[in-house]
Amino acid sequence: MQKICFLYIDEPYNIYHSISIATRLDEYLNVEVHIYCTQRNYNVLLDILEESQLDKLRIKIVRPFWHFTLPHYIEIKLQFRYFIYQRYAKDLSSFDGIVCSLYNDLLLKRFVNGDRTKLIFAGHGVANRSYSYDDKITGFDLLLLAGKKEESFRTELNQLSNVSYEVIGYVKNEICATLDYSSPFFDSKPVVLYNPHWLKDYSSFYEHGISILDQFSKDQSYNLVFAPHSLLTTRNQSIKTQILRYEQFDNIHIDLGSNACHDMTYLKIADVYLGDASSQALEFLLIKPRTCLFIDVNTQSSGDFEFHSWSLGDVVSTSDNMIGQLHNAMVRHSDHYESIQKSSIEDIFYQTDQQASQLAADAITQYLSNIR
Repeated sequence: MQKICFLYIDEPYNIYHSISIATRLDEYLNVEVHIYCTQRNYNVLLDILEESQLDKLRIKIVRPFWHFTLPHYIEIKLQFRYFIYQRYAKDLSSFDGIVCSLYNDLLLKRFVNGDRTKLIFAGHGVANRSYSYDDKITGFDLLLLAGKKEESFRTELNQLSNVSYEVIGYVKNEICATLDYSSPFFDSKPVVLYNPHWLKDYSSFYEHGISILDQFSKDQSYNLVFAPHSLLTTRNQSIKTQILRYEQFDNIHIDLGSNACHDMTYLKIADVYLGDASSQALEFLLIKPRTCLFIDVNTQSSGDFEFHSWSLGDVVSTSDNMIGQLHNAMVRHSDHYESIQKSSIEDIFYQTDQQASQLAADAITQYLSNIR
């Protein structure tokens, strides 16, 4: 019997990118599935499994040598991943495969026998910038790819010649499609989702974020959901107070990390996506073609391996007159971008009659069987 572990020790958004693979594998007679997660992710897991009416899996709460759950930004600084892997090295070494989300999980190689335990990369979002194509990914044994575009680029970069891989589609869309959602607004005004990245080199928030919030508070012709990448405030606690001042406005909804930030709720209700480098723009368009507007903070290149999303909407370098820029973008969408979005999304996300979780589960079990 194959034993497979799914690791959820980082931000909860990682869960949505592979949990349906775990539940699919759990249906196989020759597979034993385990989930290792932190206490904070345990509650999120239970919510997802219950709302999706899925059977409970074997879930083990893991923690470093400290016995209380610390704020995540503190655990990051304390290198919690190293201590979790060290503490549970024997358990982790008992698995045939471990499904991972981040390059940082390659640290597992220091604690498990690579001949016995294979590392499977499921990722935590569709490839959208050069970081996604880092050669570090070749350290994994099996890659699960979202689409033909990713396969083509990784082939060009010679990243697939010495690893096994399978193009399976987008697993997150599958699990999120089954979850209930509702709008935080009670009127019919267009909804703009502002979703800035957390990295300062890419994020529009540090230079433009407060100005954007301020403009929406004064011109209430649009509703605004401000739902940044969760690490924006996790790693920068001091900016929370500044942001939360805008909760008082009826047309502004602030969410700094609830499940709705991760389960595509806001991507489903929004009419316009406003952002910078996040791959959530591509998830937004996977649901259906809509207006996108991107803010380029460093006049960065949108070449082959950088920001696939930037070819699918207007790119601006200033937040001045943001309401006017959004209006212009909505006009240009139907004239120019809608047809481009449709063809690009088909290339970015592999879609077939079979569900992505089924293709992934088959790929994992077949791979583990072959190497044995």
